[in-house]
Amino acid sequence: MNDSLDLITVIKILYKNKLLILLTTSIIVISTLSYLLLKKEYKTVLNLYSNDRVLKEINEPAVFSFNSFEFYKYLKENSKKLSILKIDNDNFYSSISKKISVETEDNSPNVKVQFTTDNVTDGKVFAKEFSELSNSYLSNKKGIYLTNQLKALEEQFLFLKQNIDLSQSKDPLIDTTVSKLSYYKLLQKDNVPLLKLIDYQTKSAKNKKIILVFSAFLGIALGVLIAFIKEFVKTINWKEIKEN
Repeated sequence: MNDSLDLITVIKILYKNKLLILLTTSIIVISTLSYLLLKKEYKTVLNLYSNDRVLKEINEPAVFSFNSFEFYKYLKENSKKLSILKIDNDNFYSSISKKISVETEDNSPNVKVQFTTDNVTDGKVFAKEFSELSNSYLSNKKGIYLTNQLKALEEQFLFLKQNIDLSQSKDPLIDTTVSKLSYYKLLQKDNVPLLKLIDYQTKSAKNKKIILVFSAFLGIALGVLIAFIKEFVKTINWKEIKEN
């Protein structure tokens, strides 16, 4: 083998070792395909519409609530399908935060939730349950917040009523208290869901075509490397090396 390789030499080496390159590529591609067939994984994308106006009022924006330890704990205590996600119970909070992804665009009421499962059915089942539980979680948070706020506002209003002539006073605090009381009472009676399920889609988590194409290129590259190493080894004078 010459010290420097010209194009003709390279072509000769590749042609001479074409079966080796083909075999290496086949092994890599078949191994990758076997892995994809055995290790099936499906990604579910869940699109929800949140009532941003109310959620911001009660300090529970969906994207922050659904990434909180409190919400994870709620799922753990109330979900009947959480085992689908194969969460490590010994490291529950760390594990579930990696299994469920919740995100939203700036100033958008739409919330996108993503998770992976072993099959399509599990993805659909957990998508429906997540939608229901997330809605009930926020409804509970809304109820607690409004109950506490209404109690505080009613006590404040009672204090003002006992100490100030409301009909004559121009104190803005009174107007603020009264308007807040009215608004929160309306919110308390409002039964409109805080979240609405827009749609969800479950499909393979891996792009098999791209992975297989990549594995083919990897196989060819590895086969070519092995071929050149093989030819290089042939040029080594092992007898001379042993004598030295």
